[in-house]
Amino acid sequence: MLSRLVQALVDSTNEAADDVLLEAMRAGNEAEKSLALNALFRRATSKALCGVVEQYTDLPTSLQNIILGNVKQLHHALRESSRSKQQKVILAAIRLISSGKQGKLTYILAEELHGTDEIVAKSACDAVLELAKWAANLTRKLQTIKPHPKAREKKMNSRISARFTKS
Repeated sequence: MLSRLVQALVDSTNEAADDVLLEAMRAGNEAEKSLALNALFRRATSKALCGVVEQYTDLPTSLQNIILGNVKQLHHALRESSRSKQQKVILAAIRLISSGKQGKLTYILAEELHGTDEIVAKSACDAVLELAKWAANLTRKLQTIKPHPKAREKKMNSRISARFTKS
């Protein structure tokens, strides 16, 4: 019965369905919150996903991990949430960008660096720093990976054939 109710909310075009599901995430137990979160991701409306970003820091770790796993679906909502008047929502968006390793969204962090709110600016600065460290570590790992012997042989063969075709 509950699954049919949730499916009806997912299929609904009424914005009130988003409100019901977001309220279930606020007030429900962990199983109900998980069900509501799944439904909100399936609805994928701007209001629903912005509500997910807004509630991110209040959710249990298991649900935060689910959100991080679907962070690419939240790009529009993160952009919208970063323009919120509520500091908590902006900080949640910054935290998601940083924790989700969303380098594409660093422009949002750069915008927040220039704001008047010192707490938001510091959080954005920390997020940029964390993303920079992450990128540096990945680059270092890529540079230390030795190519497969066949790839090295293939590269050598292409260099040799290039020398002979130029003559």
